[in-house]
Amino acid sequence: MDSHSCHLLLDQPGCYALVGEPNTDAAIKRLRIAVFGSMEASSVDYSLRVHCVDDTPHAFQRVVTAETSRGGQLLEEPKTLFFKGNCLSLQVSIQDIPQFLWSIKPFTTCQEQ
Repeated sequence: MDSHSCHLLLDQPGCYALVGEPNTDAAIKRLRIAVFGSMEASSVDYSLRVHCVDDTPHAFQRVVTAETSRGGQLLEEPKTLFFKGNCLSLQVSIQDIPQFLWSIKPFTTCQEQ
């Protein structure tokens, strides 16, 4: 393990997790942000869902599989986010939406994780 990466050499394949906390304030985590949307079957409502997952092919594929099963479509290519660990939450906010085109449900314009 060095300051930029961690390499593991294992005798057997399997699922492993590397768990820990950053040693410095400069540590970052690569996340992938993906936005999916779908029409509600019995109404004119459109659902917008923002997923923030680890930047790995497996994590993203799990989201795609789940979204596909519920009728979701990827609205734009996923973006990589370099998230710096601190005491603040990750916040997703919907802004600058024309009121005459969209009606947003109360208390859903901002969500924290």
